[in-house]
Amino acid sequence: MKHGCMEASCYPDDQRDDLEEEAYRKAFEAWGVLEIINATLLDEDRPPAPQEKQDVNRLLDEFCQALATGLKE
Repeated sequence: MKHGCMEASCYPDDQRDDLEEEAYRKAFEAWGVLEIINATLLDEDRPPAPQEKQDVNRLLDEFCQALATGLKE
């Protein structure tokens, strides 16, 4: 990963091919939940709850971990 970039274009083609299906599944599962929470955090009608902020951090960590695990394998 270059400069903290999460885009697929930041990975050389050979590394992208090395990601296992399970790593993709885990990453997209975490990403989907993150998107739901992110929508809640961006709700202009109310500030995010402390638990929502913690969930975002936890899920982002899980997402990055799944990608890193896939790249190592």
